Amino acid sequence: MSDAYKEITLGPEAVDYIRDRLAEGKTLAKFLLDRGDLNKGRVTTFLPSEADLNKVNNFSRGGVLPTPPPETHHHFTAPDGTKTVMVPVPDTSTELAAMIQGFLKQGDARICLFESAVAKPTDGFLSTPNAKDLRVLSFQENVYYLLKQQDDREKIEKTLRYAKSFLVLGVLVHLSKDKFLDEDSVRKELTLDELKVLAEETEKIVVGAYDGEGYLIWSRNGP
Repeated sequence: MSDAYKEITLGPEAVDYIRDRLAEGKTLAKFLLDRGDLNKGRVTTFLPSEADLNKVNNFSRGGVLPTPPPETHHHFTAPDGTKTVMVPVPDTSTELAAMIQGFLKQGDARICLFESAVAKPTDGFLSTPNAKDLRVLSFQENVYYLLKQQDDREKIEKTLRYAKSFLVLGVLVHLSKDKFLDEDSVRKELTLDELKVLAEETEKIVVGAYDGEGYLIWSRNGP
């Protein structure tokens, strides 16, 4: 983690927030909810050093990150002369991508999987040239984006952009078996058993927080 960011350990109310978000998810999320160790895990977030820590426990609301500098603001003038300013929403996706890359680089049997809250396997955008290099897995009407050890930062950040919606949910998994690793197909149909195993072997759960500005990361304790 860069010096500009700091990791903050959160209390049990963060686990309640993660449970609430998982309850809104799809098949993988439901299996994660069934885990018996959610209350035993550690929940952290990473925020810029200048973040407003008075708001750190208000997980569903924004305003925790500082406003981006004026040079990033976009100014528009309407035909009637009305002036408007669009201020970018700050987020910590770059730092999350670095954390994901660091996890994947630790060994072959490590993957990252994001569950899409909105996409369906039949969606046209998944067949566009821009999306052709994404690893899109599916289960019934659920869509999952897969990241593996060889993926660079650009691929990770691109996958995050596709996975991001009103509900961001990802898992970092250290597999005990070489599932998903014997081929590099970009399209694959998952089974219910595979999703259950993925949930059981998840080491970290990532959920969106702070109205799109940041993330909470649940980490499993012990082996």
